[in-house]
Amino acid sequence: MTRLSKRNYLNAAPPQAFPLYASRINPTSARPILKFSSRGLKNSTITCPNLSIEYKISTSRKWFRYERTTFTCRDKRSQRRVTVASWERRTYGRTYLQINPAGLGNVNVIKRITPKEEDVFPQVSGRRSGFKFERTFVANNGKRYTWKSRMRKSLQLFREDNPNAPIATFKRRHFFRCQWHNRIQLGPAGGWEDILDYIVVTGIIAHLQVVENTVQAIDIFNSLLGAAAGC
Repeated sequence: MTRLSKRNYLNAAPPQAFPLYASRINPTSARPILKFSSRGLKNSTITCPNLSIEYKISTSRKWFRYERTTFTCRDKRSQRRVTVASWERRTYGRTYLQINPAGLGNVNVIKRITPKEEDVFPQVSGRRSGFKFERTFVANNGKRYTWKSRMRKSLQLFREDNPNAPIATFKRRHFFRCQWHNRIQLGPAGGWEDILDYIVVTGIIAHLQVVENTVQAIDIFNSLLGAAAGC
């Protein structure tokens, strides 16, 4: 894999965008919901009957070297699975993410598209503190998007030129609300039709980062309380 520097990534020309099949989007569905089949995010199936979409997420581990999560989707017309992304987190070294923008619903779904390696969340952009989270990426249409979360509330995706209308919302499972599984709710105003693959992949990664950062912040806070109590 060829590494991209953070500066080169932000200044690089965006990958070519591919149009969606119009028949895949149901215009009567105001707020489509992508539902996870299991509580875990790294091994699950995501379905949305209204959009005829099915994603599968599988994670494998190589001892203590790395953890690789693969995102695939099934095309209803060809009945073939297409690899949307591969996310590899290494124990020592950098994290790699390959996204294939020609995923589900694109006219080039049968043709093999050479994936472009991207650092989807470059460290020079966005914030990663305990209870405040902002991560920015550039999708296959060349536009900039940001996942935002405050105090562990719902993670929302905004487009740079329309920061007040969320395109998608990642909602965690909630026992007391009888919401047993995680889900991604797409916004009624649209804007998500040509970046569904990016929403699924980056949404899962962003949510996992929010959880990890919150746990770290709580541990630090508890350590400070313990140190203060011992004084």
